Amino acid sequence: MKRIAVVLSVVFVLLFAAITLFKGRSSEDVAQTEPASPETTDRELVMEFWQAYRTATQYRTAGSIQEAAAEYGRALELNPDHEDALYYAGSMHFELGQFHEAEEAWRHLTQVNPGGSRGYSRLGDLYFCFEQRDFFDPASAQELFERALEINSEETGPLLRLGQIALVRGDAKRAAEYLDAVTASNFKSVPAYFFKGHLAWRSGDFAEAERQFRLATLHDQPVEPVEGVLSEGDTRSGKAILAAMGQCQSFNAFAAGLPDPDDPDLQSKMRQRYSELTAFLERSR
Repeated sequence: MKRIAVVLSVVFVLLFAAITLFKGRSSEDVAQTEPASPETTDRELVMEFWQAYRTATQYRTAGSIQEAAAEYGRALELNPDHEDALYYAGSMHFELGQFHEAEEAWRHLTQVNPGGSRGYSRLGDLYFCFEQRDFFDPASAQELFERALEINSEETGPLLRLGQIALVRGDAKRAAEYLDAVTASNFKSVPAYFFKGHLAWRSGDFAEAERQFRLATLHDQPVEPVEGVLSEGDTRSGKAILAAMGQCQSFNAFAAGLPDPDDPDLQSKMRQRYSELTAFLERSR
């Protein structure tokens, strides 16, 4: 009898231990297989997006365009409607000559924020790019810049572009109106003075042409920044956050790198620039 009691006690202890072990393992398995809460998943995705976006920004400001485009693409996979990521992704693709990808990003930006001007302006840049003929469409560019100007009338960029488009189309009167509006808002606009000078030169008013050209050269001179103060678009490294790159610069290049305003050969250099610009415009029409 005593032996039976001992055996039953041993069996009871073993059963208890087995049940306890099974419960422990079941709890552990549940803990290992239980899915993360939606809140945890969303938070992780947000953190992953911002990591990709910050990395892309670092590449962009360092001039590593290919790497920046890839990181902006990764960020957009996590948040396809982020406006800044769309804007900069398009800009990186544009500089890489990936015009279809740039168009897609900026089109999506105008859909995400139809009340913002940035997407329309950048699409206008794409369609007013002389270097590629698949997208070159001054009429569409004009509509886009007009839309951008309608949204934000304080921007002079669309005004300048509209003046350039009118110049390309041979509409001197309209070009002058747009360019005058630019210099009225931004008295330091080098390209506006330069192209106003070209209009005067083409009309035979050489004195006015030289006056406008000289204004362009005066404002084209480098200005030393105030110590400790960053100008708009600058970083601590002194590089612009989104500087003008190499794509689609053939037209704008005429108004860049102008001679010194005190150059004794200024008139001759002006004539050369304006003659070359005239030939360029005639080839483009």
